[in-house]
Amino acid sequence: MSVQRAATGTGLAAAITVASAVAGTAVAAPAASAATGKTTYLALSIRVEGARPLLATLRCQPAGGSHTHAAAACAAVDAVKGRLANLKPQDGVMCTMEYRPATAVAKGTWRGRAVQYRKTFSNSCVLGAGTGPVFRF
Repeated sequence: MSVQRAATGTGLAAAITVASAVAGTAVAAPAASAATGKTTYLALSIRVEGARPLLATLRCQPAGGSHTHAAAACAAVDAVKGRLANLKPQDGVMCTMEYRPATAVAKGTWRGRAVQYRKTFSNSCVLGAGTGPVFRF
């Protein structure tokens, strides 16, 4: 799997492009998790208007995947029991009023339960503030 990291000027500290992943495709949990139903596996993407999509995978129990902050992201996903719409916004984050839509998408499983999440934010800074470490890759 090829991984490329690039800094962006839109509020994201780093981006990972996973060359072999394709956003929007179905995600199958690893075979071991199918038997136990305990593993979390998410395909994550961020699409910012006018830019290439940013892609990462997140695996929990144990934390891993291509996500650069997997342990923190797993803790945040567990805190909301896999319901990403319930992620708590971070306090004290100041974002510009720039309008450059950024859409966060997650597909996969949380402890064996299907997860699908899609939300568009006014820009990538607001996306990061609203989703914490889950979409900070």
